[in-house]
Amino acid sequence: MGFFTFQGYNKVGDNSAVNLLPVLAEQIEEGLRYPLLDEEGDVNIARFLPYNAKLDSDTFRFLWKKMQEKGCVTMFNDDLMHSTRGLFHYPASAFRKGFRVSPTTHYYRPYYLEIYAALLDVPKACLKGDFLHGEFLDIWYRFITTYKDKCHFSFSFLTSLTHDKPNNIQLIDDVLSDRLRLLEESGALNNTFLIIMGDHGNRVSVMSRSFAGKIEERQPLLSVRLPPGFADAYPQALRILRDNTQRFISNFDVHETLLDIIDNRFEQHRPVKRGASLFVPIRTNRSCVDNNVARNFCLCMTPEPQNERKLLSTDFYER
Repeated sequence: MGFFTFQGYNKVGDNSAVNLLPVLAEQIEEGLRYPLLDEEGDVNIARFLPYNAKLDSDTFRFLWKKMQEKGCVTMFNDDLMHSTRGLFHYPASAFRKGFRVSPTTHYYRPYYLEIYAALLDVPKACLKGDFLHGEFLDIWYRFITTYKDKCHFSFSFLTSLTHDKPNNIQLIDDVLSDRLRLLEESGALNNTFLIIMGDHGNRVSVMSRSFAGKIEERQPLLSVRLPPGFADAYPQALRILRDNTQRFISNFDVHETLLDIIDNRFEQHRPVKRGASLFVPIRTNRSCVDNNVARNFCLCMTPEPQNERKLLSTDFYER
């Protein structure tokens, strides 16, 4: 289908909210109280998401608000949609409880409340003999097909299937592949930018304690599909984006890329903010600090002499 997968994508924080706010929202006002770097000279994550602040999610400048101002239809689909456990509501120490008003045109909290009631608030993979993740994904599919001829913006966040059992990700492969094929064949993606990404890799399983698991935790998937006519309209931007698949990038760069798409500002000069759009050349010598990635999460490693290396994966399995 022509997806571009970015090999150097690095998360900037630990859990979902701190990784997705830099993608979906402008700088949080409360975060400006904190310096860019902490006392040790490391990236200050509190600037992205100040904990213990009881943030009001209704005040965030989300990208879907920008799209609504342009007259576009919007959707926010979080398969938790819980007022204390859902995205931008967890952890409770960082956020006020829930949204006061529906944040988007289509908001599925009432639907998920009914689902949770049927499940007795116990996470399960099935309901009435069907895999739930297929139904959750179809919410996005129906939105795309319904509004394929109208300006639209959707964000679907599917967590329940894989959060505690990462190997369950294979269960969604066929469903996602089928929906993508149908969308492509129907022409629903002819004028649509599509991004499939993760907020972070698995960080709660036994695998996350191994060396390979630590890498996977810090480097989730990021794949971008451009509309079929983009290459002819913006050949230079396409070439640059392809080059950037091998660059060191972070969540902030995804945000700037989305702004380019929303404002249709390809191959134009733009103000430098927290990140760099994937449609502009990204330096090959970017550091962790340049990329707003704290040392604990940064995949840039300093080589050590062979006799000082610790084979973490081997040590783990031997124990």
